[in-house]
Amino acid sequence: MNTKQTNKRTAEDMENAHRTKLAQGDADLLTGKSPTLATYAATMPPLTSKTGKVKSTEFYADRLRALLEFAPLANARLSHIDTGLVEQFKAARLTEGDAISSINGCLRTLRKTLGAAQDQKPRFIAAIPKIRVMDGAMQNDFILKPEDQAAYLAACPDPLQDIAGLIVETGLRLGEAIALTWADI
Repeated sequence: MNTKQTNKRTAEDMENAHRTKLAQGDADLLTGKSPTLATYAATMPPLTSKTGKVKSTEFYADRLRALLEFAPLANARLSHIDTGLVEQFKAARLTEGDAISSINGCLRTLRKTLGAAQDQKPRFIAAIPKIRVMDGAMQNDFILKPEDQAAYLAACPDPLQDIAGLIVETGLRLGEAIALTWADI
């Protein structure tokens, strides 16, 4: 074999090896191998809200721990997390009896984590997969007990005290109370 044929053969071998890596999911076009979710979670800065509230940081840390309890997700490379894997996570957590709102918190945390990985230099993922929260989550509505109404209204400064008293007495929603005009009264 001459040098020209050897070089061509070497280039073909390299291309075939790269195609094999791509097919097996071992190559990432952005940075080589992306880390697993567990590895990335251990090294990334804590997730926070835009306002930086401590409770939000604690919430994200707790939901991240719940995500990492699901081994297929924890051991998946960031670039391999897709909607199919997310659906497996949802099904597993439902089977374990988790509330839909708890699962949705995990999904929002996963979306935020993948967003951080996408924004990082070097980028670990090209795009965040479509992660949809589940329907049917119970909402926590706060209901003011009659015995607590007086203390609540006394703690409100004016003019909040006036509008709060109106809402408590009439059952209006906040948007409805704000939209009132003199003609309504």
